[in-house]
Amino acid sequence: MPHASGRGDSDAAKRRPLSRARHAGVFKQCCGVCAASLILCVAGNLAFGDLIHHREGVVVATAVSRSGNFRVGTLADAAQAAARGDMLLVDARRVEDYQLGTIDGAVNIPVTASPWAMSKYLQHLDRDTPVVVFCQSAACGYDETVGTQLVSLGFTNVTVCDEGWREYRESARGNNSR
Repeated sequence: MPHASGRGDSDAAKRRPLSRARHAGVFKQCCGVCAASLILCVAGNLAFGDLIHHREGVVVATAVSRSGNFRVGTLADAAQAAARGDMLLVDARRVEDYQLGTIDGAVNIPVTASPWAMSKYLQHLDRDTPVVVFCQSAACGYDETVGTQLVSLGFTNVTVCDEGWREYRESARGNNSR
C-alpha cells in the first residue's frame, strides 16, 4: 500500500531510523574517541604542563592587560640610576645588542623575556625599588613593553626613558670631545 507521499513501502524502509545495534555501535565509537581525547589531554598536561606553577603563570600572563602606568623620563634618569646603588637600571634591548655595549650598571631584561621569567628574576627586589628602563633609541618601543610588564608585576616606581642607547652614546661622544 502506498504512503501518503505517494511512494511505495520500499521508500519507507530506506527512511527508517538506525537500528538499536547501529546506535550502540556509533555510541561506542563516540565514547572511545572522547576517552582517547581525555587520556591524551591529561597525558599532555602531565608531560608538558607545569602544574605546580600554572596558577602563577596565568596570573603573570594576564597581568599585563591590568597594568597601570609608568613615568616617562630622560637620559638624566638613566645616568642617575647608573650612579646610585638603590635603583635598578634595565636595558630592554635584545641580548645581542646588550652584549655589544650598554650603560654601566645596567642589567639586561630583554623585551623577549617572558613575564614569568621576569618575575622569577626580579623576585628578590622590593616592588617599590626605583626602576629606570631604556632601549635602543627614542624610536624604539622595547622599553615601554618591559616597563608595562614591570608595572604589571607590581613595581610601583617605574620610569621609561624617552631616549635610548643611541642617544646616550651620542651625548657621551659630545662630552668627550669638549
